Amino acid sequence: MSQVVSRHEWSEFDRGMIWGCWLGLGKKSIRKVAEVTGIPKSTCHDIIKKFEEEGVKKPSPRPGRPRILTSRDDRHLVQIVEKNPLTSLVRIQREFTEASGTIVSQSTIRRALISVGYHGCAAARKPWVSPINQTIRLKWCRARIDWDDEWKSVIWTDESRFQLFHSDGRVWTWRKVGYRFHTNHLIPTVKHGGGGVMVWSCFNWNGLGPLVIIDGIMDSKKYIALLEEMKGKMAQLFGNLDGLIYQQDNAPCHKAKVVMKWFEKRKVPLLPWPAQSPDLNPIEHLWDELDRRVRAHNPIPSNLTELKVVLQEEWVKIPPPVYQKLILSMKNRVAAVIAAKGAPTRY
Repeated sequence: MSQVVSRHEWSEFDRGMIWGCWLGLGKKSIRKVAEVTGIPKSTCHDIIKKFEEEGVKKPSPRPGRPRILTSRDDRHLVQIVEKNPLTSLVRIQREFTEASGTIVSQSTIRRALISVGYHGCAAARKPWVSPINQTIRLKWCRARIDWDDEWKSVIWTDESRFQLFHSDGRVWTWRKVGYRFHTNHLIPTVKHGGGGVMVWSCFNWNGLGPLVIIDGIMDSKKYIALLEEMKGKMAQLFGNLDGLIYQQDNAPCHKAKVVMKWFEKRKVPLLPWPAQSPDLNPIEHLWDELDRRVRAHNPIPSNLTELKVVLQEEWVKIPPPVYQKLILSMKNRVAAVIAAKGAPTRY
């Protein structure tokens, strides 16, 4: 019965010992070298021959452990993640094993996906955009592709809710570099209520409007009252309102008949606005700026009363270069929507 001997990687010291013994014996007996060193004769022969022919004492590099998965297995894994990029590694492993019969670890699957360009990443959250609204967004942007200074004439408005605590609620997706905002790799979000502080404000190239705390739910009556109060303040903040355009999204309280009549009666020009388009409204990033400032406030607000105070304190501290840069980004925002054919963008 033959004995199976495992392969052994002989060190440079072992190889030097073999070569030294070979020289000491006058290069005459490999068998004697094997007896003196205790290393198999065939190994001594190979090492001596390698050195005499090539002058090599170091062991040849090995290719390492052979891959468990074949290129066909790689293609199968790609099909699984392309079918559902938001699937978990556990499920990928289960689907692959059931289909191929090959049992491999999750680490092996992860390495295989990385080798073909797929990385596990937290999925970006973006508001869902319906196909019909993608078409409307695309048409809206194409009509304004040549706008430049016109964006400085817009009064940007919006409401936002600020909460005391956040939960990232991350969902992982498998994607290639550059696909972060591809539709298949996004977590759609919608606006909803919840605990926190609701605020409204506006801004223009020339300045920030006041940050108004909204008690309860914003309805058409409350919105009209706010507009009446703000109309005089906007003239003080932004100068002559002639030539300025008022922007608002399509929230029900904004589009109510009584509200639209208010704008019509006072001859306030409105910027038509495509639905599901927060990425086109620079005030969304201004809310992000405010949120970062509140989170960095020392001490951080511990209740809603403190949160209201800190929100208003930090809002007025936002310098003009911050919000003016956001307005200058409108050309890029419009171009991004056109490039995405109306789908969500990175903004």
